Amino acid sequence: MKVSFLCATRSRFTKDNDLLKDSFDSIVNSIDEDNHKYIEFLARFDEDDYESLKNFVKYTSENFPDVSVKCISGKRYGYINQQKYINELCRIASGDLLWLWNDDVIIDSDDWYDTLYKQTNAGKDFKLWVCYSNMQSYSWWYWGQACFPIIPMSWYKVTKRFSPIWSCDTPVQMIAHSLDIYKYVDIFLIHDRPDMTGNVKGDDRTYQEGSWHAYDHSKIMKALPQLVEDIFKLNDEFDLIDTPLQGQFPDWYVENLNEYKYLKQGREL
Repeated sequence: MKVSFLCATRSRFTKDNDLLKDSFDSIVNSIDEDNHKYIEFLARFDEDDYESLKNFVKYTSENFPDVSVKCISGKRYGYINQQKYINELCRIASGDLLWLWNDDVIIDSDDWYDTLYKQTNAGKDFKLWVCYSNMQSYSWWYWGQACFPIIPMSWYKVTKRFSPIWSCDTPVQMIAHSLDIYKYVDIFLIHDRPDMTGNVKGDDRTYQEGSWHAYDHSKIMKALPQLVEDIFKLNDEFDLIDTPLQGQFPDWYVENLNEYKYLKQGREL
């Protein structure tokens, strides 16, 4: 089973900020070296962030030559278009599982690869896999969120995208609840964000750009036609559930979904 980490990153491997190094180290140092060949780390850099790209490539090639690392450098889309970075990375991924990743996330579980292998049936079970994390201790957390989710490659091959909007975890968690394929895996993550852990390295321009101005539910609602399309594509392909869209959701989502009428192949939701 091969796992592809999908990481959009900016200015996180410089002389002043090495969050990306810490994140990468937590992935590779917490598993047996024999399993290094089963992971690949895909990173998307902005074209003006040459320092981070250069440092990351040098560090990984010199210290972890047995880990597959692929980097893309290109146009800066900004935090509000994060899905463009992730969808780009999906196109070059070769793993059985695609793991949405951040450059400020730490894996805090030993032998996470073996755990993932066993609990996902070697990546063969068609589920949205969700890790436990320090984010669950916050008041704004609601049941059913899927921060840093893991999806099968077969999911991406059907929908041709990881996400249609910047909040890449939100669409897949909604799809998973609609199809009753949301499941936890016994891996614990630490989101090493300044407002959660006090790590001042993370309080940079990248973090400030993404600070909560972008969290606008109206943007998610505008993506509903695409989400519904993906739900039916996946259900038709894998025959997952008799009645899609019957899962549990936040109130704001249910209210909008109940008001939203969408026709797909003659089926009214």
